[in-house]
Amino acid sequence: MATDDWYAGTVRKFLKSDINHVCILFKSEELGGWWAIDVKDEVKIVPAAKAFERAKKVRFYECKKSLWPGLNACWDFVGTEYDWKGAINNGIKLIAWRLLRIKLSGIEHSINKVFCSEHIALVIKRSGVANSMELESSELFPPALERYIIDSVNFEISRNPLEEL
Repeated sequence: MATDDWYAGTVRKFLKSDINHVCILFKSEELGGWWAIDVKDEVKIVPAAKAFERAKKVRFYECKKSLWPGLNACWDFVGTEYDWKGAINNGIKLIAWRLLRIKLSGIEHSINKVFCSEHIALVIKRSGVANSMELESSELFPPALERYIIDSVNFEISRNPLEEL
C-alpha cells in the first residue's frame, strides 16, 4: 500500500515503487471480523479498517494455502518494536547495489524485531508456502515482496475483503 505518512513519499522514490508499506489481513471469528497485523512503530493487531486509515493506494493478494501456521509461529513478534536498524541497513545495501553494483552481505538487523515486509515474509515462510531460498525475509522491501507474491503460484490478486464491512 501507499500511505500518506510524512516519510512515505521519500521511501517510495527511494524504492522506485508506488508502495511503501505492507501488512497482513486475516478474518477471525474469535476477534470478530477482519483484522490486520501491522508493523509500523511496533507489531500490532488492529482492526483492518484502522490499518488502512492512512492508505492512499491499496492492492490485495490472497494466498491459496493457509497462512495460519505462519501467523501462529510469528505471534511472538506482536508487541515488539519496528526494526529500524534492519530497514536502514537494507537501504544501505540497496544504495550500494544501485550506485556501485556491489552486493553487500552480513549487514546486521535487530534480532527479535521486524520491519513490515520482513514480518510478512516470515509468515509466508513459516506457513510452508515458500522456503528460505525463495524468500530471504531480512532483505525484502515492500516492492520486492510484492514481486515475489505476484510471481508465486500460491497467490492471486484479490478483491478488497474490507468492502463487506
